[in-house]
Amino acid sequence: SARARAYADSAVAAFPAVVRALAANPQVAAETRARAAVALAMAGRPDEALREAEAAAAALPLGTGEHPIAYNIQIELARVHTLRGERARAVAVLAGLLRAPGVLTPGWLRADPSFAPLRGDPAFARLAAGR
Repeated sequence: SARARAYADSAVAAFPAVVRALAANPQVAAETRARAAVALAMAGRPDEALREAEAAAAALPLGTGEHPIAYNIQIELARVHTLRGERARAVAVLAGLLRAPGVLTPGWLRADPSFAPLRGDPAFARLAAGR
């Protein structure tokens, strides 16, 4: 909606200062970049959103001891893919997260409104059903 886009635009404007302020903690800065990527996608800037989300994921990749922030970044990457309409990419990220130790569950997928656009996808339905 127009209101959501306006809020996203406000968030996009605020995130660079926050990321700079967090420069001393690169893990938290990367997580903040991933959250900024979601705001970019919601603001109608999908290409920038993907670049930011992928940069955040590259800064703290999953599979290096399963750092909780790396896991959170991947959730935000899945949200960016969802907002970009990239169902298969979003589902692939979510499937990987369900295999890794972390907080994401099939129930979360069913309840989280940010993944609602995926609900008609058969692969997502299998993940949300725990299969």
